[in-house]
Amino acid sequence: MWWTLWSFRDSSNLNFLTYLYLLTEPVLLFLGTSLLAPDTKLENLVIRDHLANVRTTYATVLILLLFSFLAVAIALRSTTQ
Repeated sequence: MWWTLWSFRDSSNLNFLTYLYLLTEPVLLFLGTSLLAPDTKLENLVIRDHLANVRTTYATVLILLLFSFLAVAIALRSTTQ
C-alpha cells in the first residue's frame, strides 16, 4: 500500500476526491483489523464464536480492499503509459 501512495508524490493533479480515494485502503485495513479484535471487556470471551460472527463482514472488507488495490494498480498503469 505504501508504494502505491509513494508513486503519487510527484503528481500535480491530486485533488480532494483523489486524496479521499487514496485513503480508502488504509481505512479498509483499519476496519478489517478492528473487526478481528474482540471486545476484551467480555468475561466469557470465546474467540471462535467471535470470529464466526464477524466472518462475513470481514470477508466483505477484504473483497473491497482487493478491488481498491486493483483500481489503484490500473490507475498507476494508465498514468505511467
